[in-house]
Amino acid sequence: MARVVVPLTDAKIKKAKPTNKVFYLRDGGGLNLQVNPSGSKIWMIDYVNPITKKRSSKTIGHYPYVSLKEAREER
Repeated sequence: MARVVVPLTDAKIKKAKPTNKVFYLRDGGGLNLQVNPSGSKIWMIDYVNPITKKRSSKTIGHYPYVSLKEAREER
């Protein structure tokens, strides 16, 4: 059974504080926001390569330079 992911909001993203380890905020559809210990936040898309059938990820850009709306459009 698939997990139900609550979509991110700008308020949730701004409240995300860095910790000792890298963690991810999930938006659904493979879109993730990676929060690094340094405080940087990076948009990433997880996908399955159609040729090799291996899982991969693609970096879209850094938040807030790439907004939530732009990241969803890229997804």
